[in-house]
Parts: sequence; C-alpha cells; structure tokens
Amino acid sequence: MGEITEFIKLYIEDSNLIEDKLDEIALVLNENIQNQLYHGHGRITGNLRDSIQSDYSTQTGGGIVRAYIGDSAPYGWAVNDGYDAFDIYAKPGSALNTPYGLFKKVHHPGFDGYHFMEEGLEETVALYR
Repeated sequence: MGEITEFIKLYIEDSNLIEDKLDEIALVLNENIQNQLYHGHGRITGNLRDSIQSDYSTQTGGGIVRAYIGDSAPYGWAVNDGYDAFDIYAKPGSALNTPYGLFKKVHHPGFDGYHFMEEGLEETVALYR
C-alpha cells in the first residue's frame, strides 16, 4: 500500500497539477473580489477594480494563494476597511469649496467600508469546500 501512496505523491509533485489548481484558485479569487465592487457602490471608475491582483506560491505538499490591492489604487484599503470620522481644515488664508459654500472646516463622518476583499474570499472558499 505504501508503494501506491508514494507513486501518487511523486505523480502529483512531478506534474503541474498543484500549480494549475493554485493558478485556477487565484484567478477565481481575483474575479470574485472584483465582482464585489459592483454591488451597492456609487460611481465606479474601474481603477480600484483593475488594481485587485492575486498570485500564488507553491510549498511542499500545497501552496498559498493571496489577493491584494495594487499600487494603482492606494485608497483601496479605505474603501475596504472604512475609516473613522475626521475633520478637514482649509489651509491658512483659504477656504474649502463645497457645493454648500466655502468653509474653513468640514467634518467627514467616516464610513464602515465595503469589505469586498473578505466577501470575495468567502465566496471563493465556499466554491472549494
């Protein structure tokens, strides 16, 4: 029985089965995360969606798949995680131009975030359970 197990292990290690599966999972993960950005969002330019990237690395007996927000959308963490309320102040001698007039200070209420990375990951994991 040990010979069959060793044969199967060598077959899997010598073939590209693991890499092919990891590549497939990485692509599915990328697509699922990107698809989360179209649900319930306002104006979408596509910059954040296009910046979502995924890759994989192989390890003994398996591998790791990861997804991340690329450098072309550094604001992506804020859209995903949200941020606390904060005040925006005008530079000395100037004012902030808003649709409601000119102000020295504007309060931003913050928001909870869309958690699109987590939702895309959960959707992908559910496919492979």
